[in-house]
Amino acid sequence: LAAEPYSFSNCVVDAIFASTYKLFLAGYGTGLACIRSSVFSHLKEDFSIWQDRYDRGHIALPSIAALHTALRQIENAGFAHLMQRKKDLNEYFYAALEKKGKLPTLAAKRKQHASFYTLALDEKAYQLLLDKNVSCIQRGSGIRVGVHHYNTKADIDSFMAVLSDLD
Repeated sequence: LAAEPYSFSNCVVDAIFASTYKLFLAGYGTGLACIRSSVFSHLKEDFSIWQDRYDRGHIALPSIAALHTALRQIENAGFAHLMQRKKDLNEYFYAALEKKGKLPTLAAKRKQHASFYTLALDEKAYQLLLDKNVSCIQRGSGIRVGVHHYNTKADIDSFMAVLSDLD
């Protein structure tokens, strides 16, 4: 979902729930629910009753507008084009991390990897990255970084230069 072209109507999954602030860059408080009508009949639940329960006080128009705008921008830019760009940037990032010896062990065993990595870096490195305006987050014993279609190779090169400062 949001990484490859996906058709809910052509898949075997009955329901999907997802936050969309990361997936679609839609802002905090956004999400989606795709539920087959057969789910409601299986649960012996009337969809309109469920809809009434969900609608009570849960609609946030700014969030809906943010999701709509994000989806429209992705559609206008060409989803397949954006995902290919993200894939190309991720391959570049993977190769740069591998060359620098910073590729996590599990990631190094994969031919393909998601576009985010948890690097074995400490608190000092985390503070330096933040000081250099690198968007990252501490996760477990490391720091998670990643690339998206809006990044550039220059962004990756700048990040790798910051990593070099840590050595």
